[in-house]
Amino acid sequence: MVWNRYYIAPALAISSASVPFIVVTLRPYFKAVPVSLDDAARIDGCGVLKSFFYIMIPAIRTGVVTVTVISFLNGWNDLAYSMTFNVKPEMRPLTANIYKFVSKYGTKWNCIMAYGAILVLPVVLIFVFLQKQIVGGLTAGAVKE
Repeated sequence: MVWNRYYIAPALAISSASVPFIVVTLRPYFKAVPVSLDDAARIDGCGVLKSFFYIMIPAIRTGVVTVTVISFLNGWNDLAYSMTFNVKPEMRPLTANIYKFVSKYGTKWNCIMAYGAILVLPVVLIFVFLQKQIVGGLTAGAVKE
């Protein structure tokens, strides 16, 4: 399997569709971080990027984790872009390959259920390991003080 330009189109489409969600969701987190943290980092000699990555991002870690997980699920569950942009069946992602078990002679339900159980495993593992950050990120912006 060779990486070529045809793999980039669905990835770019799904990523660009997630950008407005990410901006709207992370804005309140950045507004909640005190400006004095950024000022203190600047006084200590941090530049703009260093201050952003070492001060701001750790301060809003729960929001970043939440947005990352929800954006991943958006891309993982997307079928329209992967079926539209990937014209070759061998180029389709795992979630779009479920149609291999449907033919004009019938549907292999046992294969579909087994394949679906395998496809759910990454999502379940993500939620098991990141549950505290996801719940903290979802509830952090719920109440305005």
